[in-house]
Amino acid sequence: SLPTRKQPNILFFLADDMGYGDAGYLATGNRFGKLLTPHMDALTAAGMSFTDAYAGAPTCSPSRCSLMTGLHSGHCSVRDNGQEPLARGEIGFPTLLRARGYHTRHIGKWGLGGWGSGGSPLDKGFESYYGQLDNYQCHDYYPSYMDVGELRPGNRSMVRRLPIAVNEGASEEKCGVDRLECAWTGDLWTAEARAFILGHAAAAVARGDMPQP
Repeated sequence: SLPTRKQPNILFFLADDMGYGDAGYLATGNRFGKLLTPHMDALTAAGMSFTDAYAGAPTCSPSRCSLMTGLHSGHCSVRDNGQEPLARGEIGFPTLLRARGYHTRHIGKWGLGGWGSGGSPLDKGFESYYGQLDNYQCHDYYPSYMDVGELRPGNRSMVRRLPIAVNEGASEEKCGVDRLECAWTGDLWTAEARAFILGHAAAAVARGDMPQP
């Protein structure tokens, strides 16, 4: 019989409106015309880079619809950047991952439906969520709250808005010209991602599923 293989961990990074040649590892621009992405470059060197993959659409929500459902834009329920949610009958790929034993978490921008719409992250297979559900809210990098959701036993959803007190009334006067006195969404999302990854790594070490780092 074939030996049992452990399932790989999956980390998927989605960057809105990032050009094909912007990341350092793609090396399509000169050293002054590309972003410095050393960590992304290292991940690519140790893993895989799909250089001929295409987004499902040229705008945010329709592209995300294709990503989450596997449907091309002609069949996706979300056709523009409005407030239309994913259709209730559309299956998100995280649902399939959970059926294989994965723990699924979405951190960051969603833009495919709010709580109770049938198109929220929890409706499409994610066990937990931290970020901004609304496309337009994501235009504010210093929001006064984050949307938080979690599936509890019995498939019950617990959702809430988590206040970010330091960002209440965010402005240049309050946050400073460089905004260092307020909390940037990129830093908040990164901290959440680190906590999730490190927490699962510690649990895996405790179970003996992976060696002590």
